[in-house]
Amino acid sequence: ISELEKQMDKFYQNDSYEDLLGCCLKILCLDFFHRKALLLQVDALIGLEDFDRAWDACMELLQEEPNNNNFLAQKGLILYGLKKYEHAILVFEQLIQKIPMSDPLALDCKINKASALCNSYNYDEAVEFCTEQLRLHENNENLLMIKNKVLELIQNVKEQKKIKEEKIIQEKIEQESPQNNSGSSIADQISKFKKLKDQG
Repeated sequence: ISELEKQMDKFYQNDSYEDLLGCCLKILCLDFFHRKALLLQVDALIGLEDFDRAWDACMELLQEEPNNNNFLAQKGLILYGLKKYEHAILVFEQLIQKIPMSDPLALDCKINKASALCNSYNYDEAVEFCTEQLRLHENNENLLMIKNKVLELIQNVKEQKKIKEEKIIQEKIEQESPQNNSGSSIADQISKFKKLKDQG
């Protein structure tokens, strides 16, 4: 098992999820209750985007230890992977409240929450959350990147809205203008404006 544990750690550090999963399963065949292999098996399934199997494995772990922060963080990641962003946000928020700020898992949860807010179109909340957390975690690249991405999305939404509004105005003008598009209609309009001007 000790040799397999070394391989498991190596695969985990290199994000070799297929190899990591295989290694975890080998360890679990020898020791069904091997804590680290159970944990990393779920990480491997998340990495492979096999979210249904990851969910089942994670729920089994949470039945045994419902308050385990690592298992709860994995639950949040699985919900995120399944695009159930609102549920994922709740899980990450609960963990942020209970985990000490010095714990690296707390920062991971903050980054994941910010990303989930962005993907669920809660742009204003995402910017506010990132700004607040960047005061605590100065110049964190991930939080900064998410904030900049959200600000860019907000700008794009504003531009799209402006284009739509301009299009609506243009269509309204075209509908209200005379249907006759011949050159004489423009001349007629100029003539009318001239008469109106002369009449004061």
